[in-house]
Amino acid sequence: MKIKDKVFCVNESVYSDHIEKYKEYEIVDLNKNNFRIKSKKEKLVWIPNCCFSQKKPMKYLSFTLDDQINNAKDSYVEVSLYFENGERRYTNFMTPSYLTNLLNSKNYFQSEKVVFINEITEENIENSILELDKNNELLEISIS
Repeated sequence: MKIKDKVFCVNESVYSDHIEKYKEYEIVDLNKNNFRIKSKKEKLVWIPNCCFSQKKPMKYLSFTLDDQINNAKDSYVEVSLYFENGERRYTNFMTPSYLTNLLNSKNYFQSEKVVFINEITEENIENSILELDKNNELLEISIS
């Protein structure tokens, strides 16, 4: 990459005061690990280059619950995620209480695509998805 190249934010991380996911930025200066860009507040800031990509990221649009929430504090639900390019992906949300009850009847539980939250509500799921998306983790915790 070089000065004046355009890059897209793919990970707001702890820099959400300065950058916004999906937004395009111009590199004003760079070093080995950082880009200097004009922030959303119109100030020049140094941000790690791992927060950017030359390729526009796949934009998350919405979700639907694929299961009914029977008990918000003791539940497991599958969720469909919808993206701008038409792709549909899936992930699961589980409460710690549900896992505890599951382990009372089994010796183990294995899954790499589960998000744990204290209470399963549509609002908690939506907030978790938005945070995962901002931190560029949504694709990692979902399958197509």
